[in-house]
Amino acid sequence: MARPPVTARELVQKAGMDYAETERSLEPQADASARWLYPVSRVWPMGFSWSSYFPQKKLLSVCVCVLALAWADCILATDLPTPHSMAFAAAADDVMLFSNAGPGVTAAAAERLDAAMVSHDVLKNSAKDVTDCLNATCVGVSLENGVQWAVPPERCLALVVCTTQLAAGKQALPEQILQLLGSLQWYDLLRRQQLAVHQQVYKFTTHNDAFHQQLVQEDVLEELLLGCFWEYSGSLTFGSRPLS
Repeated sequence: MARPPVTARELVQKAGMDYAETERSLEPQADASARWLYPVSRVWPMGFSWSSYFPQKKLLSVCVCVLALAWADCILATDLPTPHSMAFAAAADDVMLFSNAGPGVTAAAAERLDAAMVSHDVLKNSAKDVTDCLNATCVGVSLENGVQWAVPPERCLALVVCTTQLAAGKQALPEQILQLLGSLQWYDLLRRQQLAVHQQVYKFTTHNDAFHQQLVQEDVLEELLLGCFWEYSGSLTFGSRPLS
């Protein structure tokens, strides 16, 4: 995907590249003497608007084929009934397979998924594999005993420390509040109604200069402390039979 055009002079003056380096960086058959050069991406960085859409679209289609089930019967989604036995969830380029059918079922499904991914020329990061476990961390969230989701202890401690320090000092950059809010919101997704709690926090981060120290109002602190308490005390329970 192309980016806004630049000139070779701009690459030298603003990017610190010399003309020889610019020529070495060109695609084959590109004209080094062209007035405009168009940077292209061989990979898309996390956060780029399309970087999550395409891998998730590919993963969804492959997973449905591998599980040989209808779409609504196997995907975990807030707007669909919970699958009865085998299920999967996809978060950008991460796939999670779940089953309550006993040991080995998800491992076998994972092997089929790996083979399908290879056939679709998808490269896998094997270091991220967690197979057939009742306790694991999936996309930053802890699966505990196969029956509930919870905030990982180390993340929970970090949130508590940051929020209590903020409450004690009562001053921060709006940008810092936004960073804390981002962490809270990730775990709010376990219970989406918690996203509605941060009304004053949203106002604070929107209406203040992000790069200058500000006095943090009491109602903002109260919302952050409440959100932090819920992350500390809450978990999402699936039921009595463990998922692996």
